[in-house]
Amino acid sequence: MPCMLTRWRRLLAILAVLGSTLAGPRPAWACSCAPPEQPPNAFAQADAVFAGTVTAINDVGLGSLLVNQIRDWLGLGLHSGLYGRQITLAVNDSWKGVTTTRVRLVTGYGSADCGYTFVVRNQYLVYGYYAQDGLGTNICTRTTDVSSAGADLNYLQTQPKLALMPLPLASSQWLIYLSVPLVIGLLLLAIVVWKRRN
Repeated sequence: MPCMLTRWRRLLAILAVLGSTLAGPRPAWACSCAPPEQPPNAFAQADAVFAGTVTAINDVGLGSLLVNQIRDWLGLGLHSGLYGRQITLAVNDSWKGVTTTRVRLVTGYGSADCGYTFVVRNQYLVYGYYAQDGLGTNICTRTTDVSSAGADLNYLQTQPKLALMPLPLASSQWLIYLSVPLVIGLLLLAIVVWKRRN
């Protein structure tokens, strides 16, 4: 028995050394971008350009982050990057790509993943691009708070604004709204039938 225990210890020691050698230190990736284009070029290159007020910020979740990372490694993503936060904005004005009064976009956590840091109730001019989870933005775009977007807003005044429509309810929301009265009606009917029998 002591001989078997020694073999297992040796095997574990070899695996530990091998694992630490293979794992080794990995390079740390930092966010680096070229300076953003001037407003006319940035507008032409963006998939969406709009101004809005942040109403909610939610974490995407670890599962989505892992899926996004696997997509990036396999080269299946539209844009590389980790999108850890989902931002909901009430759209005030739109010049490109957004025609609803509410929009969601994804971005990173900030710093090394190039995520743009949004604050609830603040107004932003957003330059967005199509990402893995819908519309996305980051610090490499001209996205900025509205108070700092003078040059952009001057240029955008030369562009026509898009008409905005309320975002329709998702089909699952309609199902919920229709099923609640139905369930209440069935419960009331069951109570009436039960009282009549007793």
